[in-house]
Amino acid sequence: VHKDLVLTGGLNELVVKLRNEGVTLYGGPRASKELNIPETHSFHHEYNSMACTIEIVDDVHAAIDHIHQHGSAHTDCIIAEDLKTAETFLRRVDSAAVFHNA
Repeated sequence: VHKDLVLTGGLNELVVKLRNEGVTLYGGPRASKELNIPETHSFHHEYNSMACTIEIVDDVHAAIDHIHQHGSAHTDCIIAEDLKTAETFLRRVDSAAVFHNA
């Protein structure tokens, strides 16, 4: 999650919606502190349930680096209005399937 979503309150809105749908949330170091949610023990855990781990990043490049370090190279998605940012993500993420606003 981009850091600006924290500043605008959008992240809290997203968290409320996810919780209302029964999603259990875990956070990376930044997200767990910001949102007061349990910190994940591993970014490599596949929950196979209504649960997910989120982390806050400074920019698309930090997000891509995070995915390359912790991702499964299976499926990744960016939700973004900025087409240049989305295009950077789509071109640089090395996964079997990479989506924009899916």
